[in-house]
Amino acid sequence: MEKKKDLATEINEIEGSDIVDSMLKQRRDWVQWYRSTFNKPPDNLDKFYTRNDLETPLSPEEEEKKAAEEEAKGKKKEKKGGKDKGKNKKKGGGGEDDAPKLLKVGPTEVVQKFDEFYEDYTGEWATRDERENKEQQYDR
Repeated sequence: MEKKKDLATEINEIEGSDIVDSMLKQRRDWVQWYRSTFNKPPDNLDKFYTRNDLETPLSPEEEEKKAAEEEAKGKKKEKKGGKDKGKNKKKGGGGEDDAPKLLKVGPTEVVQKFDEFYEDYTGEWATRDERENKEQQYDR
């Protein structure tokens, strides 16, 4: 039990600030996305915290039941649409092409490149000791 506490404190000391920074960046990016999509700031952050919530997977019996229900709905629609086949269709085709199209939302390629450069800098260059370089420069 103490090993877990020691490990937790060690992780907090080493990576705690990086984790906090990355979480803040995610939250800020989401708020920016929300503002650009809906032209207003979010009322609260509940949607941000629930955006990754997933439904529990269905058991095989539940999947069969759901498939049977969908099949029954499909048959009802066929019966209703049998007499007025062409009257209710929209212009410009129909079928599965009318499904709403997903827009790509997220940072642009330029922003992604800046993030990569920033990560490279912080990982490799930010922690280097440059004192020797300054001393050599003044010796000339």
